[in-house]
Amino acid sequence: MLKHNAGSVVGIAFAGTIAVALFVLAWLISNLQLQIAAAIIIGLAVAGLSFFKQDIAALAIIAAMIFSPEIGLGSLPGREIVVRFDDVILIVFFMTWLFKTAYFKNLNFIRITPLNAPILAYILAAFISTWVGIANGNVKFAGSILYFIKYVEYFMIYFMFSNIIRTEQQLKSFMGMFFAVAAATTMYGLYQMALGIPRISTPFEGEVTEANTFGGYLLLVIGLAIAVSLKARTIKTRAAALAATAILIVVMIATLSRASYLGLAMMALLLLIYANRNQRRFLLIAYAVFVAASPLIMPQRIKDRVMMPFSGETEQVAPFLSLSPRDSSYTKFESAAWVIDRWKESPVFGKGVTGVGIVDTQYPRILGEMGVAGAAAFTWLVFSLFSAFRTAMRELKKYPSDQIWFWRAIVVGYILGFAGILTHGLAANTFIIVRIMEPFWFLAATVVAIPHAMAAKFAAPPAPVEKKPERKYALQPWIERW
Repeated sequence: MLKHNAGSVVGIAFAGTIAVALFVLAWLISNLQLQIAAAIIIGLAVAGLSFFKQDIAALAIIAAMIFSPEIGLGSLPGREIVVRFDDVILIVFFMTWLFKTAYFKNLNFIRITPLNAPILAYILAAFISTWVGIANGNVKFAGSILYFIKYVEYFMIYFMFSNIIRTEQQLKSFMGMFFAVAAATTMYGLYQMALGIPRISTPFEGEVTEANTFGGYLLLVIGLAIAVSLKARTIKTRAAALAATAILIVVMIATLSRASYLGLAMMALLLLIYANRNQRRFLLIAYAVFVAASPLIMPQRIKDRVMMPFSGETEQVAPFLSLSPRDSSYTKFESAAWVIDRWKESPVFGKGVTGVGIVDTQYPRILGEMGVAGAAAFTWLVFSLFSAFRTAMRELKKYPSDQIWFWRAIVVGYILGFAGILTHGLAANTFIIVRIMEPFWFLAATVVAIPHAMAAKFAAPPAPVEKKPERKYALQPWIERW
């Protein structure tokens, strides 16, 4: 009786909250711009879906990772403050998920995974660094807190999907949506190429487009496509995956993102480790042919883009490396050196999130913003991600390869993409770019969840339990004996 009354109270409270929200919504829409009103409506819709149809709301989040417009809220010196539709969807989904786990006692709050501790350590390092920066006057409170929340959002995706995914059917649905979004994004890239746009980018980028973002995202997708082509069980599937890989690489090259080119080169080297002997021989021949033919087949603008840092007058920026001062790569080296000088003023916790301004390379930025504490937490996180990959591969060896080859390909493709974006981070802020990090952490959650889903799939059915006949009356045992 008490449980029933508690459920009624919660239901009434939930309905009352929705009613109040709708009343406030009606008032707000008349006073807000269309994009903000649309974000509020979508957020309320996701709240309902998250509670009653959680997997459908999760599919909406996967789609919104790329196809999400931006809403400008203002600016800081050197930075724009924007909110994307998926920010609203993600926060609403996360809060509803917390409510469900609190209300339904049979739902686990957070699945224990090898990434939980390093993620929390990284968040804690960012939090302490930011508050120290605010106390020392290195950063503005509002701007730094907003960017800190953005950092935490990426990890929300990991925690939610690693807890939501329980079955192979969920894996199929979520990865199906991921590949559908990747296909649509690739088609959008081909469309931009047909229009003759100099540097293509992802949809809804606003007035300033970021080709590096598109290139980094494509590295993740290319890794998955290559791995599927290696692990496929039929020639037809392998040919389709190879064709998709070729199209993805062509689109990525059209971004003119040199950071993405570096990432692709790293993936190509790592691929040799996970290929079998015949595949490795084929890859080495293909690499040699590509290197020999690329000066002849590559468009001139791509060759100019690659050689631009070394053209004209150059200055030495590092031992055995000289760059043109007119190229952005030279500026990145200068900004990295400036950040390291600032880091020396606060070596343990850095200057706080946003405390070193605009830095176009990931690793000096981590050191400058969060100091040694943040760099150590990030290093721990990177090694934990590789450890999670090895654990998943080891667990998948327990099951028939012909039934789990696709999931093994997803795990291998993930580590290829991870190596690619680690290299990408040498020349871009890869690990704070929304359209790279949200898909990345979704894939990390998928890799962690795959062994659990496969264990559930191949678990031995429970032994049949003999059911005793229901007693309908007190003398039934004696009557049946006679």
